[in-house]
Amino acid sequence: MEVLLTPNIRPLLMTGLYASLSGILIFMLFSGLRQILPSLIRRPRQLRNIQEFLPLAETIVWILLVTLTLVYLITPNPLLGLVVAGILTGTLWYPLRNLFSGLILRFSRRYRPGQRITMGEVSGLITSLGPLTMEIEGSEGQRLILPYHEVSNRQIVRESPTEQVKRHSIDVWVQGEQSVLEAELRLRHFVLTLPWAVISREPKISLIEQNETGMFFRVVLYAFHGKYFPQMEQCVRQFVAKETA
Repeated sequence: MEVLLTPNIRPLLMTGLYASLSGILIFMLFSGLRQILPSLIRRPRQLRNIQEFLPLAETIVWILLVTLTLVYLITPNPLLGLVVAGILTGTLWYPLRNLFSGLILRFSRRYRPGQRITMGEVSGLITSLGPLTMEIEGSEGQRLILPYHEVSNRQIVRESPTEQVKRHSIDVWVQGEQSVLEAELRLRHFVLTLPWAVISREPKISLIEQNETGMFFRVVLYAFHGKYFPQMEQCVRQFVAKETA
């Protein structure tokens, strides 16, 4: 019995070994590409297009690897191959589900990095579309990683290009004996009076440090274009300097 099983099991083991090695190589290849692309491609638009296409290409490569692995598992011994393939499919069902959901989502080209979306209580800016997950930066700066199968099951509201809001954070030191609440209110009121500020998005102001001489705040500014942030930052710093003079 052992002699009969060995020739049948050996191809399955070799297929599993080759598939594992191929998976490691694919992972290393695409991880390396993500790291070196910014240094190889200088044109921002061309770099952005390639970065958007890269996860799609990676997904297709993974699907080809999984398909070929299943074919080679079933061919030598159909019954044993089907059992092993079933076990692998059940074990890998969660990542496979995200893989296919992500493929469909990226083929639709409805979402891209830099786009602001809202999904129920989750709202933020898409920072990356990976092979299995979508990464979102929340309004408070928190990082949210959502599996694609969860994204596909939610109702997503995309903001129009005119509603795309940029954010920029600065740290300012406020001297004086005023309270934290008073300092926050004065900062918030001043930022909203700036001509570049987005009125519908109040600035996020958080206390970082406080001692007997003053307070250290982090201020998140919102504007419709990143080119406005240098002027906004300069105005805020001048306001703080004038207030504490």
